[in-house]
Amino acid sequence: MMRFVIAIFLTLFIGVVGFQIHRLYTQRADLEVRATKLATDIQSLEDKNGKLSSDISYFSDARNLVKAAQSVLNYKKPGEELMIIIPPKPRDISQ
Repeated sequence: MMRFVIAIFLTLFIGVVGFQIHRLYTQRADLEVRATKLATDIQSLEDKNGKLSSDISYFSDARNLVKAAQSVLNYKKPGEELMIIIPPKPRDISQ
């Protein structure tokens, strides 16, 4: 009878330990996936930060800022004339 109780106890103990090990491996796999995603996000943000730093350096020069304002906002300096040239529509060749 004592051997039977010990065998049941040992079986339950091994089952609980096996379940805990399985749970730990599952958590580890989830954390590895999450770490990979975070590494990708970090790389993306570092690239974006580099571009923004480059833009800050470029636009810190007043001439570049004026050029950008002129092209995007159709800004003109006093005394300048602004000409907007619209390219012609391509003709249909099949006519």
